[in-house]
Formats: sequence, structure tokens, C-alpha cells
Amino acid sequence: MDGLSFFTRSLRDHDLSAGTRRPRTPSGAPLGLPSLQASAVNPANAFRVDQLLRRRSEAALKQRPVQESLLALEAGDRTASGSESQVLHTRAAALEAECETLRHSIDAANAKISDLENIRETLTVSLASEKRRAEQNQSAHGRVLASRHEFAQRAVELETIKADLTKELDSQKDRATGLGGLLVSTSRDLERARCEINKLWDVRHGLQTQLKAASETASEQSEKLKKALDDHKADLEKATDRISQLGSLLTTRGKQLADVEKARGNAEAKANETQASLVSIRKNLTLAQNETKAVTTERDELASRAKSLEEANAALETKLAAAILAASTLPSSHSQELFSLHQQLEDSDRLKTAAAHEHAALVSALKSEMDEVRSVAETNGRFHRQARRQLDAEHVRAEEARSHAEELERERARQVKQLQAECAKWQQECAKWQRERGAVADRLDAATANQQALVRNAAAERGVYQSQFEQLKTEHGYCQQQIEALAAQLDGTRAAHDAQATLLRRTEADRDVYQAQARRALSALSAAKHDAAETQQQTRAAAAALATDRDALAVSLADARRLNAQSTAAARTLEARNAALVSELDAAREASREANERTLVGGLVDEDALGVLREALGAYAAAVDDCEAVFGRGGQRLAMSTPVKRAGLGREGPEDLSAGSFFGSALAA
Repeated sequence: MDGLSFFTRSLRDHDLSAGTRRPRTPSGAPLGLPSLQASAVNPANAFRVDQLLRRRSEAALKQRPVQESLLALEAGDRTASGSESQVLHTRAAALEAECETLRHSIDAANAKISDLENIRETLTVSLASEKRRAEQNQSAHGRVLASRHEFAQRAVELETIKADLTKELDSQKDRATGLGGLLVSTSRDLERARCEINKLWDVRHGLQTQLKAASETASEQSEKLKKALDDHKADLEKATDRISQLGSLLTTRGKQLADVEKARGNAEAKANETQASLVSIRKNLTLAQNETKAVTTERDELASRAKSLEEANAALETKLAAAILAASTLPSSHSQELFSLHQQLEDSDRLKTAAAHEHAALVSALKSEMDEVRSVAETNGRFHRQARRQLDAEHVRAEEARSHAEELERERARQVKQLQAECAKWQQECAKWQRERGAVADRLDAATANQQALVRNAAAERGVYQSQFEQLKTEHGYCQQQIEALAAQLDGTRAAHDAQATLLRRTEADRDVYQAQARRALSALSAAKHDAAETQQQTRAAAAALATDRDALAVSLADARRLNAQSTAAARTLEARNAALVSELDAAREASREANERTLVGGLVDEDALGVLREALGAYAAAVDDCEAVFGRGGQRLAMSTPVKRAGLGREGPEDLSAGSFFGSALAA
């Protein structure tokens, strides 16, 4: 390629004769385009590029008077002899044709380089987004671990509450056991009362045997009293047996209520654990969705930055063309100034080479980071799959808890109905027992009244028959003593009966206490039923929300896989296009070298023309190096710049174009 192609294109873009130039920013970039300093990756590279652009801007300002003088010289040359002008115009036309051909080749190569740069920027943006996504996934994983730690602490607190409830249930069981002991002691007291009544009945039977000789009527009354006492004894035995049955039944019901309360506590704890796990999984899904949105926004921003970098590269190419044009149009009288400018270009070339090396190191670091991002993405995929499995397990456990809660609800309803039926039966039995106790008391009062009547009748008969039964005085006195003893025993029996009535009243009070406990148990069962219904509703709502979040997470994972596949395909396409571009650049470089050789050998023997061509080719080599540094070729220079410097066109002074170099020998010939 030849640097003169840049001259023609720069003349179309810049009107040097009128002295008009596009306004520029302080960094040297054209106004309206982003500066390279804002889009540089490395701060040192950005500083060097900014310094180079500032130097070129100053050189362009210095070259304006030189360009005006060059235009004046061209105007003077037009008045020279006709033959020399004709020869120069012919050579200029040939050179212009060759430059036009080379310009088309350079435009095509630049277009391909721009495409390659766009693909590289896209891949860089994708790598950065993948890295940020991996960091966000790591932070999300840390938050999940923190939520798991909090869940473990809450489980410990629930275990403490469960232990406290267990202690309270044990205290209630102990209280029920104490009530059972009280019922047992009451049964024993009733048994002792029955034994005493049996003893009294035996004494009464003896008295009836002794009084049978005294009166036949007393014997009949005593038989009736015996029957009444037998009935009372049977009633007392029935009441004792019924009280024992009620005590055992109350103990059994207390145990059943304790078991139901324990099952209810277990169901509530399991439901709370399921709800906490569902809430933590829902938070994790929300965080994953927010991170996906943030990654999409960053990807759009990086795409806009890549576009601005492409525009900055185009502006840099324009500035390089302007610098080459300014350097190539200087006459030989300003060679010293051109040499100093060339030295500055060499310095900038070294800076750009160092920047290219730094860019290559940055590309290798980005590749390593891309590998790390891929490994992190695989780790996140495994984590998401594990989370999905845990989610399915939690769903299964929630279904089991729901079925267990329904079963407990049915069991509680059945037990409540059974307890209600038994309570109604107990109330009927208590009412019947109270009626029977009233009848027994009435029979005892009647028997006492009859006994007193018998005693009074016996005393009257003893007074009537005293004269007739003198021989029976002693026996009558004995019988009187026996009657008084029987009266005392009857008084004791009445006191025992009063004590038994007091004990029965205590039993009724205990029954009222048991009924109150049963009502509290019914209210607790109702509250447990209400809590179980609320827990079931919350579980269903959480399951529905969990299904929705799981679908959203599946969509996000599919998008992430699709972006990863696109990044891989873009990397492969970039490698293929890079290889094709290298081959095309080699072909263009060979064609440019041959054109340069033909141009130099074709008749440019004038010393001034050789100096101009030398400066143009040196500026072109610097421009090619600039393009390589900007487009990230990693320090590999274009091969076409090598023969130019080997020919001595990049050194100071025209005396270097001598023997030992290709172009020097050709021009000498």
C-alpha cells in the first residue's frame, strides 16, 4: 500500500487551500465524536494516546504556514516551462491512478478491520457482563447461605418453644394424675362407708332377733327396714362403681387430649418450617430476576460504548491521514522540520507498540477471566439445579404436611363428637345418680321414723305388760339398753350419711371442674382447627407463588444459556474472520510493496521527490502501526512497513539512500 492514497482521501475531507478544519476537543478528537481517553481500558494507554493526539494537533497547527507556502510554490510551478510541467503532470496522473487503486484496497481492508474490531468489542462486552453476572451470582449464593443460617437459628428457637410446651403438657398430665388419685381416695372412702353400713346392718339384725320375742309388729317393721337398707346398699355400690368408671374415663380422655395437643404442636411446627423455606426460596428467585435485569441493562450500555469506540477509531484514522498528507507535501527546504516531526512519530510509534503489548496482555487476561466466568456459570448452573431439586422436595413435604393436617383435622372432629356424646351421657348419669341419692335419703328418713315409732310402741307395750311380765323386767332393761345403743348407732349412721353427702358434693364440684376443662379443650380444638385451615391456605398460596417463581427462573436460565451460546459462536466467528483478515492483509501488503517498488524504479530520480516519498512512506508506516495498536493486533506489525524501513526511508538524511539497500541501488541505477 502507498501513503499517497491517504493524501487523496484527505483532500476530499479537508479543504487545505481554504484553511478549514473540523473543530476538535482538547484531546485531539473531532468535535461530536467521543474521545479515545474516555473509552480506553488501561489508564496508562489512555494517557499515551491523549499525549500523542495532542502532539499531532500541535504539529498540524505548525504545518499550516508550510501548507500555504506549498500552495504558493505549486502556483509558481504552474508558470514554469511547458515541457517540465507536462512530464510532471503525466507522472502525477499515473501516480494518481495507482493511488486510487490502492485506496480501494485500503478501504476494503479498513472495512474488514472495522468489522473485526466490532466483533472484538462485542466479545469484550459479553465477557465483562458474564464476569459481573458471576460476581452477582456469588453474592446471591452468600445471601442464600445467610438465609439458611437464619433458618437454622429459627429452628433452634422453635425447638425451645416445643420443649416449653412439652413441660406444660407434662404438668397438665401430673394434674390429671392427681385428680385420678383423688377419685381413687373418694372410692376408698365410699368403700369404708359401705363396710360401716354393713356392720350397722349386722348390729340391726341382732337387735331385730332380740326384739322378735317382744313384738311381732316390730319384727315386720325391721324386715321392711332390712329391705330398705339392702336397697340403699345396692344403690351405694352402683354409685361407687359408676364413680370409678367416670374416674378412669376422665383419665383416658385427659391422655387423648394431651396426645391431640402434641400432634397439633408438631403440625404447626412443620407448617412454620415449610412456610419459612418457601419465603427464603421466593426471595432468592426475586434476587435472580433483578440480577438478570441488571445484566441486560449493562449489556446495552456496553454496546453503546462499543459503538462510540468505533466512531473514535474512525476519527483517529482521519487524523492519521491528515498528518500523513501534511508530512508528504513539505518541500525539501523544510526537511529539518520534517525530520523532527518524524522523530516525534517514531516516539509515538514506540508508545503505541507498548500500548499494543499492554492491550495484548489485557486480551489474555480477558480470556482467562472468560474461562473463569464459564466455570462460575457452570457452578451457578449446578447450584440452580440443586435449588430446583430442593424446591421439589419442599413441595413434596408441603403436600405431606397438608395431608397430615387434613388427617389431624378429621381425627379432631371425630374426637370432638365423641367427647360431646360422652359429656351428654355423663350429664344424664349424674342427673340419674342425683335422683337415686334423693330416693335413698328419703328411704333412710322413713326407716329412721319407723324405728323411732317402733321404739315408742315397744315402750308403751312394756308399760302395759309390766304387771304381766315381771319376769321380763331384766330382759326388758337389757332390751332398753340395746335400743339406746341402736339409737346411738343410728345417729352415727346419720353422721356417716352426712359425711357421704359432703363427699358427693365434692365429687360434683370435681365434675364441674372436669366439665370446665372439657369446654376449654373444645375451645382449644376449635382454635387448632382454625389455625390448621389458615396454615393450609397459606401453604396453597405459597405453593402457587413458588410455581410462578420457578417458571420465571426457568425462563431466566434459558436466556442465560442462549447468551452463553451466542458468546461462544461470536468467539468462533471472530477467530475465523481474524484468520481471513490476516490473509487478506498479507495479500494487500504484497501488492503495496510491488507498487512501491514500481513507483520508485519508474523514474523518481529527483532528490526532492525522493525526500517527499521517503517522508510519505515513513508516515504511512507510522499510520499502519497506529492502526495496529488501535485495532488490537497484539504488537504484530504489518509486514509491508518492514521493507520501507530496511530501505532507509525511515532514517534521517538523504545520504542513507546508498548502496546496501534495495531502493538505494534501484535509484542509483
